[in-house]
Order: sequence, then C-alpha cells, then structure tokens
Amino acid sequence: MQYIVIDLEWNQSMEAGHSKKEAGPAGSPLYKIPPCEIIEIGAVKLNENFEIIGEFNELVRPRLYKQLHFATRKVTHIKQSELEQARGFSKVAAAFLKWVGNEKHVFCTWGSMDLTEFQRNLDYYHIRSPFQNPLLFYDLQRIYCLQYENAIHTRSLESAVDALGIPKDIPFHRASADTYYTALVMRKLDMERYHNELTPDLHRVPRRHSEEYLLNYDDYNLYVSRAFPDAIALMLDLSIRQTPCPVCGAKAVKKIKWFSSNHDFFCMAVCKKHGLLKAKIHVKHADAGGIFGVRKVELSDEESLEQMKERKLALAEKRRKKIRAEKEAAQAEAEAVKEPVKEKPVKEKPIKEKPVKENKKEPAKDPLRKGKKISKKRKA
Repeated sequence: MQYIVIDLEWNQSMEAGHSKKEAGPAGSPLYKIPPCEIIEIGAVKLNENFEIIGEFNELVRPRLYKQLHFATRKVTHIKQSELEQARGFSKVAAAFLKWVGNEKHVFCTWGSMDLTEFQRNLDYYHIRSPFQNPLLFYDLQRIYCLQYENAIHTRSLESAVDALGIPKDIPFHRASADTYYTALVMRKLDMERYHNELTPDLHRVPRRHSEEYLLNYDDYNLYVSRAFPDAIALMLDLSIRQTPCPVCGAKAVKKIKWFSSNHDFFCMAVCKKHGLLKAKIHVKHADAGGIFGVRKVELSDEESLEQMKERKLALAEKRRKKIRAEKEAAQAEAEAVKEPVKEKPVKEKPIKEKPVKENKKEPAKDPLRKGKKISKKRKA
C-alpha cells in the first residue's frame, strides 16, 4: 500500500461572484466554470512505513483566471511570470496521474477540498476521471483533531506542525512544502488506530439507487444518496430515512421523527441492543445538479435526546408564531379590502346669486319730431 499525499494551490477570479453556484434540478451543473483554477500540483509518495519514496511538483499555466489574484500571490509568493512559462493543466494532470501509477494506493490530504477541486478541473478540461466511485481518502486534518484534540475542528497545517514540535525548514503555502509537512505530521498519527477513518469525496454522487453506499465506522455510519430535484423528493425516499445501528446494523425504532432545521434533517432512534441513536441528514448541492443527502447515524445518550426534544419544540413554536402572524396579516388585509372606503363629505359652497342688472333702455325717439323738423325746413 502506498500513500499519495497531495496538495494543490489554486487561483480564483478577480471579480467577486464570477463563478456562482446554480442550484438547478438534477442534471444541470452546479458551476458553469470551476470556482478555483489549479496553478500548482504537489505530491509525495510514501511507502507502508511512511517514508518518502517519490515527489511530484509542477506549476500550471492558468487559462480561466489568467490574472493572479492578489491574495493568492501574497500567500504563495508565486510570480505571474512563472505561471506564464508553465505547461497547461491537461499536460500537467496527465503527468501527475502517470506519476501516481497503478500500484495500490490511497490519497491523503490536509482538509477535504483538494480532490474535489482537482476533479472539477478535470471535468472542465473534459479529462476522464481515473478515480473509483466512491473515492475514499484520508483527511489527515480530521484524524489529527480526533487523536490530539478528541474532537473535529479545523486546524491549520502550520499550527499542527508547531504543536508536534516539527522543525520548520521551508516556508509554508507552496504545494511541495505543504505535502512535505503533511507527510511529517502523518508519521506522528496513529494510522493503525484510524485506518478505518476514510472520508468519501463528494464531487461525484451516486447516479442511481443501486450506486448509493453505506460506510461503517467504529461508532457511526455514513450513507450517501443519489441526487434528487429537491429536499422534498429526497425525504420521500425510504433509504435515506432509515436509521441502522452503527454497531449491529439492526433497524432502529424512531424516538423522535425526522424534522428539519437550517435545511438539514434530524431524528432520534432506539436500537434494542445498543440504545439511543442520533441521526442527521446533511443536504448538499451536487456538482452535477440537484441535491443529495449524507446521513450520519451515531451512538447517543439521554442528554442528547432531551436537547433534541427541546430543539424540536422550539422550532415548532417558532413556526406556529410565524403561521399565526401570516394569518393575522392576511385577515387584516382582507378586512381592509371588504371595509367600504369612507368618503370625506364635500362641503357645498353656497352659490352667490349675482344681482341682475336692469337694462336702462333709452326712450324711443318719436319719429314725428324728426318729421316736424323736416317740415319746418320745407316751410322755410
């Protein structure tokens, strides 16, 4: 068995929101273009004794986001001129996969994003993925937190190196350096104890019911569903709603039925042999379109049961208040429509009668007087 420790450096668009999620129905891609374009691939190959037996490192000339983002340049110290002289992704990816070889191996990363972004870039360049589905890998960040902090946290690689007292010989945040330090941290981990803690990469989800899979761990199990158009269709599927015991696999009886909170779903069940079980369905967007569910069932206790009861009651009360408020608002609106509009009384202004002016007609002239004058003239 070989261990391939991989680390990637990537660039992104200078424009905010250049590559947005588009949560369409199943079959429509989540991203039109990859949100992150790989600009460096680094890896080391370890044997069964975790000794370095091979190295790979090469820069990648960007095609999508040609301008190096200021944050990427600041962290990695990669120069624009270096990228312009590098080979394209198709050639570098082919060289990397050839270097990985066909011998039995498992990928190891610090965090869960590297393999997902690598496959997104493969898809964009129409390169067929050589990985099996599901692709299982060791998330060494998660295993480190389980071993040294007894919890799942997000711990930076440099902080883990400092905590373990590993000498820092070379700067961080280059693919070759980060794979080197990750390999040194891996030597400090009890991989025999955590050999079963393989994480599934969720870039490619099952295409049909027969491809859905269940992963069993020490005290919990994971079930990954196929893609559905929406959350309602997902929760109508019987397979995702089941709660098998992570210890014996027996079907557990629901104590608290499934309810939704923050787009995810929760329930409590009881196994006759192993007691209380806590279940959660994490709803995620599939890169190929639609949504899918990752169900986790783990051993639980009475305290968690009471907390979930309180949570469900609080959510139910919140929803009741919201429904009540919406009803009251609708009723008020309906009453406002039904109530006749009261018109303001129009004050009639008194009409002032204008005084009628008497026509002063001139007295009619006596036509005889004019005639008399004429007659006098004649007599004269």
